Amino acid sequence: VAADLSERVKVAEVDKRRAEEMALLYRLGVSLTSGKDLYDTLLALQGEITKLLQADAFYVAIYDIETDIVKYPIFFDEGSPVPDTPRRLHERPGLTGAVIFSGKTLYLPNMFEPEVQKNYSPVDDNGFILYTFLGIPLITDGNTIGMLSVQSKQIDAYTTDQIQLMENIAIQAAIAIDKANLLDQLKQELTD
Repeated sequence: VAADLSERVKVAEVDKRRAEEMALLYRLGVSLTSGKDLYDTLLALQGEITKLLQADAFYVAIYDIETDIVKYPIFFDEGSPVPDTPRRLHERPGLTGAVIFSGKTLYLPNMFEPEVQKNYSPVDDNGFILYTFLGIPLITDGNTIGMLSVQSKQIDAYTTDQIQLMENIAIQAAIAIDKANLLDQLKQELTD
C-alpha cells in the first residue's frame, strides 16, 4: 500500500509539473506574439524563464551572419541588466559561437572543467562566476539567428526535462524574435 501511495504521489507530481510547463508555454506564446518590439519581447521571455528555473544569468544573443557581429540585446546577471558588448563571433566565438555555429544545444554542467576551458575558451567580459551553462540555438527557416542561454552558480543545475522545455521555449522565442526584428525594420523604414 505504501509503495502504491508513493507511486501515485510521484505520478501526481509529474502531472502537476507538466501542467505548469504547458501553462508556461501558453503564457510565453501569448507574451511573445503580442506585437511588442524586440527588447520588450526578450524582457517577457526573461521574466517567464526566471519563473521556471534557477537562472543566475540569462541572455539572448542575436547573430548577423553578414557582419559576423553578435549582439546581446538582453543580458541579465542575478536579475540585473548588463550592458550589451557586441563582438565579431569568428574572432572570439566562446560558448555563444559554439552554439550558433553548430546549431545545437550545448549543456555544460561545469564550465570550469579544464576540458571545457580548452575546447570552448568561454568569453567572460563581466567576471561572473557561473558553473552550469545551457545554450540553445534560435533557429528560423533553417537559419540560426542567435541563441538563448541560462546559467547557474550551481554545478549541473538543470535536468533533462528542463533542457527539453528550454528547447521548446527557444522554438517559440526564435519565431517571436524574428517577428519583432521584422516589425522593428518596418518601423524604421516607415520613419525613414
